[in-house]
Amino acid sequence: MSETSCWSHKWFGFWAEDGSAFACCPSVSVWPKCEWLQDELRAVQHQLKEGQTVCVSQLPHRNCAICGEQLPRSRAWLSDGTWLWPDDLLHYLSHGLAIPTEFKLHLLSGQGN
Repeated sequence: MSETSCWSHKWFGFWAEDGSAFACCPSVSVWPKCEWLQDELRAVQHQLKEGQTVCVSQLPHRNCAICGEQLPRSRAWLSDGTWLWPDDLLHYLSHGLAIPTEFKLHLLSGQGN
């Protein structure tokens, strides 16, 4: 069974690479990748962008754990009232990162926001 189908949380996109406070989170370097259908990817990206900002914080210099690109120092956490995710999840999707099946189906159904 894939990690994407057995994810039991209502949050996603927090990585062990984000620091010691996130040590219990999965590592983005071993999280499954997928081949997104372009229509699905656009719909998921749209729903993620439509999330309501819950919290914003200033972080030290940080880079993408996949490509090394420098990410913004500010980080926002967003929610649609059911799920919680960081704003840089959109960047990770550009690398073909898979998201939990339940989260993907939720976003594609337009249940949030």
